[in-house]
Amino acid sequence: MSFKFGFFEDNAVAPREAVPNTECLDNQKLSLVETLTESNVSNPCRLVEQTTSSLSVAESADADNAITISYGSDGLTLRTTNRPLSGSLLHETNSQNTDIIPGRYEGGFKLWESTLDLLSYFADSRIPFEGRRVLELGCGHGLPGIHALRNGASRLIFQDYNKETLTQLTQPNVALNTTTESHVGYISGDWSTFPDVLLSQCNRVDCIIACETIYQPDSYKSLLDVFNKVLERDGVIYLATKYHYFGVGGSVSDFLDFLKSNSDLLYYLVWETSSGILRQIYEIKYKVK
Repeated sequence: MSFKFGFFEDNAVAPREAVPNTECLDNQKLSLVETLTESNVSNPCRLVEQTTSSLSVAESADADNAITISYGSDGLTLRTTNRPLSGSLLHETNSQNTDIIPGRYEGGFKLWESTLDLLSYFADSRIPFEGRRVLELGCGHGLPGIHALRNGASRLIFQDYNKETLTQLTQPNVALNTTTESHVGYISGDWSTFPDVLLSQCNRVDCIIACETIYQPDSYKSLLDVFNKVLERDGVIYLATKYHYFGVGGSVSDFLDFLKSNSDLLYYLVWETSSGILRQIYEIKYKVK
């Protein structure tokens, strides 16, 4: 049975060990790093190297292989690749007419509404990224992370469940919109193994971007584990989401209840729209002690 998103629509955290001050996921290092895996995880995280094909997209960019996304009141723009996707994963999603395949595909090929919401929020609120180490979880097209990169982020880590999403969408989009990738890294796989892989390569991050990531209640524990392990104590999370995900059970209220019961993170509603399905953006930060 296929599933498709039909949208037209406070406890203390245990101390964490210090992480060595290393360079973070530079592309030169990726081929030198041994992949960390766990035998009981179906899709353990692994580092993804920059592919030559994604770089070639920028070299031949034109109206036929890229579309322009305009966002914010000032009309900022980013480009996203419009080249045909390929591979067995795309064939599976098309043949099953589905946005997700549990344990196989998590919707990375689709450009979700909350991604555009967050881009506009970043632009209109003048959210600062200068010098920040930024992680985009479930990145898909990677546009919010690319906005951060273009606005001075010192490091950018893109994570998606599927390697194909990173190599066919995220990497081409980074190449289309930026002039350097020396401070960009890519990690594919399940969130349950993500902190170990990330922290084996760099310090914690100052900012986490997460769009459309709370649709599956079974993932709340691993998502919160990522927040608790990889975010600096003075860092911030930007969560952009629909209020309720019909058909899979995820909702803002359930996730925030889980967050409040299992961490000392505080959440603040900073934006919402009731046009169509209710969508919201939250800033999430640690309590000041």
